[in-house]
Amino acid sequence: MPRVLSRLVLAATLAGAMGCRAPDPYYRHGQPPDATASDDVPTADAGDSGRPSVVGDCATCAVRVDYTCRTADVDARAASFVLDVTNQSDAKISLADLTLRYWYTSSHKPQALDCDTAKLGCANVVTSSGDASAQQPKFQDVEPPRPLANEYVEIAFTLGALSLDPGLDTGDTQLRLHNADLSAIDQSDDYSFWCSPQGVAFPSNLVTAYVRGVLVWGLEPPR
Repeated sequence: MPRVLSRLVLAATLAGAMGCRAPDPYYRHGQPPDATASDDVPTADAGDSGRPSVVGDCATCAVRVDYTCRTADVDARAASFVLDVTNQSDAKISLADLTLRYWYTSSHKPQALDCDTAKLGCANVVTSSGDASAQQPKFQDVEPPRPLANEYVEIAFTLGALSLDPGLDTGDTQLRLHNADLSAIDQSDDYSFWCSPQGVAFPSNLVTAYVRGVLVWGLEPPR
């Protein structure tokens, strides 16, 4: 487990022994990249322009985030990806307390986050709704900028998403991150982007997860 996580004290509802659970039936069982066997997957010593690792390996983390890249082209109009969060703790987690961060390099144009489909229902995911009264995604500048990330989008869930029991997962949530004007983007310099291979789910350290603001999964871009 990364040292930064070993220093964190989880909230009382996450106290107790934590362990990995069996994969749920919605997990895509393709072969994920192997950090020990594949030259395509950098490790902490690979010097890959700021990516400390790709494949997550943390049996004691409160959650696990499985990521699937859907947009292989680095030059596209949207970053399209699927996220699936599994509760690995022994405590129920309110999804309203859970946030995810997708780290990337922004052109500083207005941004938007759309939900294409979600097992939970897209109404339970905070997206860029046209309704001004609706909760909106948080797009946060990273100051000072970090390697491969000068911004992150905070992916959150509404109160209607209820809670995630131990061992269960959110199911697939398919998202699209893009410039509001749908102009082309370059994903090659985005920290959380990893498309080797495309269309296969694997636990990604490059998408971070938080419960009430406490880091419980993944590695933030190094400062």
